[in-house]
Amino acid sequence: MPQLPGAVAVEADKENIYIYFHDGSHFREAIRSFTPYFIASEELQGAERLAGSLPLCWKVPGESAPKGVAALNFRELRSAAMISSGIRLFENMTFEELRRMQFRVISEDSEIKKICCADNCGWADEFSGTEAEIISAFVSSVQERDPDVLEGYDFFRNDWEILKSRAKKCKIKLLCGRGGREIVSSRSSIVIGERRINYTKI
Repeated sequence: MPQLPGAVAVEADKENIYIYFHDGSHFREAIRSFTPYFIASEELQGAERLAGSLPLCWKVPGESAPKGVAALNFRELRSAAMISSGIRLFENMTFEELRRMQFRVISEDSEIKKICCADNCGWADEFSGTEAEIISAFVSSVQERDPDVLEGYDFFRNDWEILKSRAKKCKIKLLCGRGGREIVSSRSSIVIGERRINYTKI
């Protein structure tokens, strides 16, 4: 697959990779075919030999390896798609080209009272009203502004958890992902030196 400078988001399913990237002052979506795979320690049906001499050296079509086979199974199709395609997010982009949106959830007794937003294009707004109105307005603003990156202070441990739980209570889907996709999250961790830090991956 040719490189796509300016890629700002990637999604994948069992058939395609969806790449969202800058095209001048606009955005464009590119779709490429994709087949899920895992990396195994032995040659299985349809396997492709990878370069190098390390044990996990076979790229095998499929979502997960059979029992008893040492393998790397990807938790996310997106990760597998990016590795196999060579796509790098924000390639050949300067920091100033990123569309960045900051927000802060103001809550009281775990109930959202206000959400304040701003972006690096000079836009700013704050949303108040009922919880449902506040969350709906926030989702609409993200869809309209279409930022590459959402930023916030203590976002993972505080604002995201409040926003997610209150949106669920109000029966509002957080359709803030690229292409109007719903935001999903999972527990993950990163190792920095001797420390392992657990966090919510979004």
